[in-house]
Amino acid sequence: MFREENIVIIECGSRYFRVSKGVGDPTRQPLVPQLSALAVPQEVRVPQNGENTAGSQDAEALASEFVCGGAAEQVLSRPDAVHQPIQRGRIVDWERFAAICDHALFRELGCRRATNNSPVLLCTPAYWSKRDRERLTQLFFERFNVPAFMIAEQPLLALYGVGSVTGVAIDIGYETTDVTPVIDGFLQRHAMQTLCMGVKDLDAHLEKLLRADDQVQAAVGADVLPEFIQQLKSSGHYTVAPTAADIARTEREDIEFRGGKVSVGSARCAFAEPLFAPELIEQQIASLPEAVHAAITVCDADKRVQLSECLILTGGGSLLPGLRERLEAELATLFACGETIGDMQVSNLRFVGAPDYLGEYREHPELFGFLGGIILGKVAVSDSKNFVTKTDYNERGPSAIHAKNP
Repeated sequence: MFREENIVIIECGSRYFRVSKGVGDPTRQPLVPQLSALAVPQEVRVPQNGENTAGSQDAEALASEFVCGGAAEQVLSRPDAVHQPIQRGRIVDWERFAAICDHALFRELGCRRATNNSPVLLCTPAYWSKRDRERLTQLFFERFNVPAFMIAEQPLLALYGVGSVTGVAIDIGYETTDVTPVIDGFLQRHAMQTLCMGVKDLDAHLEKLLRADDQVQAAVGADVLPEFIQQLKSSGHYTVAPTAADIARTEREDIEFRGGKVSVGSARCAFAEPLFAPELIEQQIASLPEAVHAAITVCDADKRVQLSECLILTGGGSLLPGLRERLEAELATLFACGETIGDMQVSNLRFVGAPDYLGEYREHPELFGFLGGIILGKVAVSDSKNFVTKTDYNERGPSAIHAKNP
């Protein structure tokens, strides 16, 4: 049995790691940028706390090889030094991944390596392999000296965050979009859909559209375009078009920027079209509505109605204004054209948010997975059998993780 205030929850994202010690308010937990693990040449390496990092040993040497946290900003201008350990949802560099976890545990959260009394719940994508789970287990026990370890998959946690165990998690992340049906608390792995497209691609598409807008180019220099894009996103004139046909009818709007006004046309509502027409960014993949439709229809016919009545939109892309309404309309068209199976025909699509007793999170759908992690963590700490303990690890090694499921 562990104490609630000691459990560490880490959610692995394509852009940020969200971390928490204890089961507190998820809106107030620190974000660790995924770019915070940087391999830097010796001459620009940044010592921690004024110490000389040369000669560090074993796990402690990690800090001398990588710069994390705020110090990373000093080398962000060096493209050769920046590396994302998670790319398109997959760990591609385990040492840099370990550096971020090291930074999160021992600097952001203040855990102590030698006397670590914090069990860790790691929230991961559903498609990480058994081998990945074993490597993660080995990493946290052997390098971080955790007393206990547990892995939970993000789609299931998103359902926990809205108080359900059956539904479809639609997670629009920074680099990937994952659509995962869950039935009675079990992921339907055969029906999972992953699109190699996320908010990063929508941002790039928006920038391309703005560069093609002569009025924007005349008013905004290329060097300040990123700043203007951020201003546009917060202007109230940035929204997903109700239909593709509405884009051509979009009127220009003036956006205040640096004391003046910049006229913006259809780019402000066309930026999200790659989700519905991936060919716009030269992607030969299913659209988001097609992926959701496929995920549901691949499942057993008698479960499809139940799945369609609990759609959870989460991830950073869930904050895009107008996205839910557009997706709902596109899905209604797809299901209306589908096969009719009597009472099993999908006719009612329902997007679900946080329940009334968690009403403060209704405006934060991007937190549903992390909220589910906190809910699970609060339950799990009551019994050490929910975790792989050090005893389990010593007896069975990294494969012990496969016997533990949330």
